Amino acid sequence: MMHPFPVPNLRDPPNVLIRLLVLLLLVAQAHAEVRIELEPAQQALEDNLLAHLSFTDEPCDSPRWRMRRLVRNADEDLGKALRAFGYYNATIDRELTLDDTCWLARFRIEAGPQVTIRERDIRVSGEMGSDEAFPELLEGLPLPAGAALNHAQYETIKSRLHNFAAEHGYLEFQIEKQQLRVYPAEQSADIIIHAISGPRYRFGELDFSPVPLDDDFLRRLAGIEPGEFFDARKLIEINRNLNDSAHFSRVQVTPRRKEARDGVVPVDLELQIAPRHQWRAGVGYSTDMGPRLTLGYENRYLNPLGERFSSEIRLSPVDSGLTADYIIPGEDPHRSQTIYGLSARNEDTASAH
Repeated sequence: MMHPFPVPNLRDPPNVLIRLLVLLLLVAQAHAEVRIELEPAQQALEDNLLAHLSFTDEPCDSPRWRMRRLVRNADEDLGKALRAFGYYNATIDRELTLDDTCWLARFRIEAGPQVTIRERDIRVSGEMGSDEAFPELLEGLPLPAGAALNHAQYETIKSRLHNFAAEHGYLEFQIEKQQLRVYPAEQSADIIIHAISGPRYRFGELDFSPVPLDDDFLRRLAGIEPGEFFDARKLIEINRNLNDSAHFSRVQVTPRRKEARDGVVPVDLELQIAPRHQWRAGVGYSTDMGPRLTLGYENRYLNPLGERFSSEIRLSPVDSGLTADYIIPGEDPHRSQTIYGLSARNEDTASAH
């Protein structure tokens, strides 16, 4: 359908020509309007219905035969969107009109009763079924008995089972049976998901990239020993422990899941050592202390055992001092260490007045 527009005359004033060009541009960008009248009203469902329609971008000058076909075919798209939210017995009335400017498609939808979950049968055989954290996972899964059916939440159940298995080291986990049985006439549905977890894998050898630190010290820094149960959350903790040690400028922890054998997963730890020597300086002034200068030095690793040296000099007219610490990491370097320290201080109280 073509819309009549006045033909611009080059002799017209510039502002008239501009208005005509803007009008032409706006009409060229206009699209058919679609309205959804849903009963009962649900914004999330209405948004989903609109998203499933394939002609919301149709221009206003689309021919009548095309718009009629699109509106007829919309029943299938709307039906899928309704069923995704558990509405299997909806009725749809449609109307297509054309006014002076554009097409208007109106859909009146009676959603009807929503299908609810009658039975949910989720079983996992293998070690995962007896994992102490598994009951909490089951308790938090969506779509218990009596809940309204939502197909996206059904997919969420499966993804959460897979995620739990991957995070806790059940690397052979697989779903053997998955069924969503819907009975529209009874307005009910059953969920059946049966899976097998296989054994729970453990951490294998830790393969550290070459750095001037002892492997035993690195393992203590990482906070992990080969043979512990594999846990993806532990990988995050390892990364944090190594970064917090200040020995490294870069840390990357990568489990080699594809190389997992005999229940163990080898882990690569790519480490980039930080500069051994660190200097720091600071200058300040206060009315009580006057000008002050601070100079610090740290040797981050004196030897492969991770022993460190740290010192600081503070200079001011009123209070000057020196501290020096020799630090020996303990069995858990993040929580225990032995420090041999030396400090000296000179306070000139007369300079404070």
